[in-house]
Amino acid sequence: MHGLRGGLHDPARGHAEKKHHPDGLRAIAATVRAAFSLPLRVVARVLYVARGVAVSHEFVRREERVLGSAEVLAPAGVGTGVYVCDEQHLKVLGMEMFRHAVVDAVGTVIAEAVRPDKEEATIAAFWTRAFEGRPLTAIVTDMDRKYEPALDAVVRERFPLRQVGTPRPVLHQFCTFHAQRWFAHECREAEASARRKEGGRKTSYDVERCLLRLAFCLDRPKQVAVVRSSLPADHGPWVDRLLARIAAHEITPREASRDVLAFLWRGRWAFARRVVKVLESYRAKWDDLTHFYDHPEIPRTSNAAEGLFSRTNPERVKRRFRTAAGITAHLSAKYAARRTIQALLAT
Repeated sequence: MHGLRGGLHDPARGHAEKKHHPDGLRAIAATVRAAFSLPLRVVARVLYVARGVAVSHEFVRREERVLGSAEVLAPAGVGTGVYVCDEQHLKVLGMEMFRHAVVDAVGTVIAEAVRPDKEEATIAAFWTRAFEGRPLTAIVTDMDRKYEPALDAVVRERFPLRQVGTPRPVLHQFCTFHAQRWFAHECREAEASARRKEGGRKTSYDVERCLLRLAFCLDRPKQVAVVRSSLPADHGPWVDRLLARIAAHEITPREASRDVLAFLWRGRWAFARRVVKVLESYRAKWDDLTHFYDHPEIPRTSNAAEGLFSRTNPERVKRRFRTAAGITAHLSAKYAARRTIQALLAT
């Protein structure tokens, strides 16, 4: 198979000459490589089998670099006003990198970038750039403590005339899945510690995990029924009374969720210290854990960003590149390829 080394085409006489491929082939090579994160050799083989054209690995790499030369940033005005923000940990030749991403509530990619850290200033600078020229009413993040000061910095930049002490004009919803996962982790650690050290310690937190889950699903009857079936029988009447008050409009689901938290908090005397500390943290953040009850447009989890990471083959992306610039170019090309494919499917 001729023409697979150095981007050169070998004519019959053996005199190598530069082969000029049409623009359509260049776009196909870059789009196939980026959209599916295929190895260079596989892309070259696909083009040879499908189009009968032999190209070099360097040709494919160069075209992907050209496609990914622009930053991953949606056009101004694109966005629902509610954004899910997250980071993915990468390791490039032993160096830690972080892939920052902002996705709106319907799954549209707003911005992506690879940065050497996830410090407050880095997050704030990335968010400021991502939110520029777009509506901004709420963000969803996990429980990392660096997000709150980063959001404050973005708000100061965006609303310079805002008076000190007034409510922040941008809501911050913490991911309820991460909240439940962290609470479950601390409960498991407490259970393991209790099994190792005898002395009347609480050895099971199954009820407490169910109660926290109940607090986050009071607007979803099917999930409430599942949680209720997992609780002890003596909890059933209490749950039924709570649901009856919600149905009678005596309290809102958000107010009922605080009642569930208060019920959970009253039993803290039997909990391990590490479990109590998590509940203390959640009590302080409860308003930011339950915005979704009053604002249905705000998702309760950061699944939109997690889905972006899983769709773009994170494990293969981590292994294949040796520099942050290479990863950034690949992600930018993947973003451009997705938009190209979506436009073709829409026609």
